[in-house]
Amino acid sequence: MNLDNTDISWEGNYFGLQAILSDRAKCVLASKTAEDLLCLYDALGDPNRFVASHVLLACVHGINDFDASSWCGLEVDIEANGDCIIDPSQMDKIRQFWFRRGNQRDP
Repeated sequence: MNLDNTDISWEGNYFGLQAILSDRAKCVLASKTAEDLLCLYDALGDPNRFVASHVLLACVHGINDFDASSWCGLEVDIEANGDCIIDPSQMDKIRQFWFRRGNQRDP
């Protein structure tokens, strides 16, 4: 699986944050093989892939908790010019998010 954080873009609207998946991310989500899921859990420890993994895992598990600045626990800052900033120091928090759900090996 060859996904990274650039496979997810963000849009803010009246209802809150919306994750926009690339075609490549949609293909992984559509297949949902056991191997893909294991790769997604493993990628939670990679600063270049943890955002994409978190978003796809949330989609797979039907977790849909968002507001204006947070998407399933991931803080996303959308600047006035549309640029998105996601602090990579959140990676451990996101790994814990999945560990608490019993869906990831001990971080």
